[in-house]
Amino acid sequence: MTTRYPSSCLQAVSCLKRTQNATSTPSFHIAYSAALFLPTQSRLYSFSRTSSRNSSNRPPAPKFDLKPRSPTHVAKTVVEAVNPPLTTLPPHLDLPDRGSEAYPIYLYRIGRAYGTFYKDGLKNVWRNHKDASALKKRVAADLNAQKPNLANPLSASKRWSAFRDEAVHHGVVKRAEFQQLERNARDIGKLPLFGVLVLLFGEWLPLLVPFMPNRVPGTCRIPKQVRGMREKSEARRKASFRSGVVVPEPGQVAPGGAQGGKWRMTDRANVQDVLKNLGSEQLMHLSCALNLHSGFWDRLQTMPPAGLLRRAVCARMQYIALDDFLLVEAGGPAALSSEEVMIACEERGIDVLGKPEAKLRAELQAWVHKQEQDDGRGPAMLEMLCRR
Repeated sequence: MTTRYPSSCLQAVSCLKRTQNATSTPSFHIAYSAALFLPTQSRLYSFSRTSSRNSSNRPPAPKFDLKPRSPTHVAKTVVEAVNPPLTTLPPHLDLPDRGSEAYPIYLYRIGRAYGTFYKDGLKNVWRNHKDASALKKRVAADLNAQKPNLANPLSASKRWSAFRDEAVHHGVVKRAEFQQLERNARDIGKLPLFGVLVLLFGEWLPLLVPFMPNRVPGTCRIPKQVRGMREKSEARRKASFRSGVVVPEPGQVAPGGAQGGKWRMTDRANVQDVLKNLGSEQLMHLSCALNLHSGFWDRLQTMPPAGLLRRAVCARMQYIALDDFLLVEAGGPAALSSEEVMIACEERGIDVLGKPEAKLRAELQAWVHKQEQDDGRGPAMLEMLCRR
């Protein structure tokens, strides 16, 4: 960090050297404290003193020149506003390489690596839960402050889904906070069962994970599992497109959801209006494109009930609209990290395997741009999900 402030650091070091030759102890402490203080602050300070060898003349007090925040600081603020904490993602899995050691020792080291991974993942789930509880309390307080005449004021004890839409509509959450709360709501319910499985099976758990992928919290998914889930999702999506997709006609989209105010798809009732005229085959394709229904139905080679499909598609499309709205409010997806770009594309039914990051960013930017042009009314999202 010292390279960010070359002039101030050189002045402080030169001041320290000159003061060491003097006999005045207070001036030495001033320069020494200044040199230590420089690297840890976000403001730049410049120090000046009158050069004098007379120990009786005290140097003047340091002069503080406050400078505006740098573009780097502003960019960091934008990144923190759109990217949720790293604790919402799986920790790094460092598998050892086998050298000249015996095979049983190598297996033991592999088991320890997996055990550490799952332990850290479970810790992150609990840490995210505590952070999300404090965040919900703050969001509820902000909403109550904006709506003081509520008969029943919001409480942090309520489920996040109970006031999620209001929090986004009133602008009291950023995209990073929205994602943190969403992922916590999905993971915390899986914690008890998965914690028991970790205690029972430990390092053997990766052998069971392929049989219950949706029971694993997002912070405990090993890279092989993540890739396998993406491969199955993309295979299902491609099969649905090959079977032929009936693109919704303009008359199928209900006028109440397709016209009127902006970003109407962020409201559950309007999403239901948009989807109410779609047929079961169209809903099945949307569910395949977004990877919503269980693979159990694919193995039975039958279609889930239309009501189940409609409810799942409605919930996901509203979630996507809320996330798109927050991305637009934050200036677009340009500040997203590499992993967040892949997750955002995957949630929107965009294939991610084998694609460079630049292409994924371009596709995500095109999605958000079309949503912004459509004002989040619904037709643009349906078209992007039904056409390739």
